[in-house]
This record gives sequence, structure tokens and C-alpha cells, in this order.
Amino acid sequence: MIATLRARLDAKLDQWLAQAHEEPEEWFRASTIGNWTLLLTASELATLNEDVKQLVAPYLARNRRNDPELPSDARRVAAQLRAHPLVDDGHAPEPD
Repeated sequence: MIATLRARLDAKLDQWLAQAHEEPEEWFRASTIGNWTLLLTASELATLNEDVKQLVAPYLARNRRNDPELPSDARRVAAQLRAHPLVDDGHAPEPD
């Protein structure tokens, strides 16, 4: 089940990357792919995940779909979060 979800998410990213150069400049510049190595406790990771959920909640399509003030140029945007401990973690920080 998780493998299927990962494949779908990766496919969406692959579709974007294949045609991103054809998008308007503002959309190309506004998109991002990030990768960070964080040092967190389990409690901090849980808090980070909750904070991200609260941050994106106002923008969720289901929350904005019927908003009469939704800007006409709004588009559906895939936002993905993968936050998990590293299996080979020796607890030593790695440079970003």
C-alpha cells in the first residue's frame, strides 16, 4: 500500500519535471524540491508534522473549493512531506 502511494506521488513529480520548462515562469520559480537532514527527538518530529499540517490546512483544496474569494489563477498543487528517522542513523549530524 505504501509502495503504491509512493509510486503515485513520484509519478506526479515526474510529470511536473517533464514539462516544468513549459510552465509560466512564475509557476516554475514558485515550485520547489527540498531535502534536509534534521536532528529531532520523536516529540519534535511529531510537533513538526503537526505544524506542517496546520500550515497547509487553509490551502487544502477541500477547504477552498467553494471559497468565493479563491483567486482565479489558483491551481492544484502537490505538496508532499516525508519525515522519518534515518535507518543508518549513528546520531551524528551530517552537513546539509
